Amino acid sequence: MELEEGHPGIRDSLSAPASHPAWSGGSWSWPQLLGRLAAASALLMVVLVGTSRQDLDSLDRSASVKDRIGLSEDSGDSVTQVLVMRHCLRATGNDLGHVKKGFDKASDYSNVALNWPVPANICTPQGLEVLVHTGATLRDRFGVAVSPNLTVTSDWVDRDARTSLYVLTGMSASGEVAQHPIRFDASVFSATESQAPLRKSKTFCEEQPMRDNVAQMRENLKRWPMPNGVGLVGSEGWKERYTNALAKMQSIIGTGAAGNLTDLNYEPFIDDDGNINGAVNVLKQ
Repeated sequence: MELEEGHPGIRDSLSAPASHPAWSGGSWSWPQLLGRLAAASALLMVVLVGTSRQDLDSLDRSASVKDRIGLSEDSGDSVTQVLVMRHCLRATGNDLGHVKKGFDKASDYSNVALNWPVPANICTPQGLEVLVHTGATLRDRFGVAVSPNLTVTSDWVDRDARTSLYVLTGMSASGEVAQHPIRFDASVFSATESQAPLRKSKTFCEEQPMRDNVAQMRENLKRWPMPNGVGLVGSEGWKERYTNALAKMQSIIGTGAAGNLTDLNYEPFIDDDGNINGAVNVLKQ
């Protein structure tokens, strides 16, 4: 079970013309294609699956990847599985604006001391433990092993590099230190970032004008429902569900100098500088 001979690299498929199978469909499955358009993520692992998501969801998760997709030892079939991950659980900073005028700190919205054991935006110790467990689960339940067939790509951000390293550690044999290369290429996750920023290499795309970004964000806010059943902003019953979500958060973090979150349940909006405004920022941070 090996990658196809001549299998194009991630960068090759990203920069390929429209006739390239990674863009036009061809012999590539949707998981493969989406893996090459993995924007706003932190870690890309190309390991061995090419069946549909529906097929994978119907298979026994406790079996190995090979068993679940029906490959025999001598079948000669080759598949590619792309796993896209966000970064670790991390410490957050204390800056939190665009919620209530005059209250621009996270500590303004909570009576719980925000004493992180690490600097802002760095993986917490428990966050790293979760990553090791994630890697071990990939190894033990899904048969994903550290091998020459595995490609790991990260951007240049500290927490993302650590995410890659600690997942690999979990995938390694118990007690062993992960020994596998990590490919650093920010352009895989953002077309406007260079592959190697220290060398100022070219980007795939130029930044859009702010007005275009703002228009797109406002359209997305209209079209995409808020998670956990809150639903589309302004839809029937939305305000009640949103207020309940804020109250639930308040029960966890307490009430700070900014007052009750439920009093800040106005509809979130995107300002002209591209910032989302509203108590959603408290939920997010």
